[in-house]
Amino acid sequence: MADNEMERVLGGSPGAVALKLVLGSLLVGVLLAAFGMTPWGFFHWLRYVIEELIGTGWDALRNISGYILSGALIVVPIWALMRLFGTKKTS
Repeated sequence: MADNEMERVLGGSPGAVALKLVLGSLLVGVLLAAFGMTPWGFFHWLRYVIEELIGTGWDALRNISGYILSGALIVVPIWALMRLFGTKKTS
């Protein structure tokens, strides 16, 4: 790869990009340490959030299915009676 292509892909010269990444990582690391967050702690927190979202999603699906079944106990018999005793359309 030519130097111009490398700079285009990286967004600057490799040395400058590496320096920016190191400084940015240092800044974020200091901020995380100030809040008592470690890399492993962050991954455990992220895993917890994902598990909670999945658990909440299943609870929501369980609730929705219950609502559908409850409503169907009323709606389906009424619909069936309307179809059974309704007038037939003739063309």
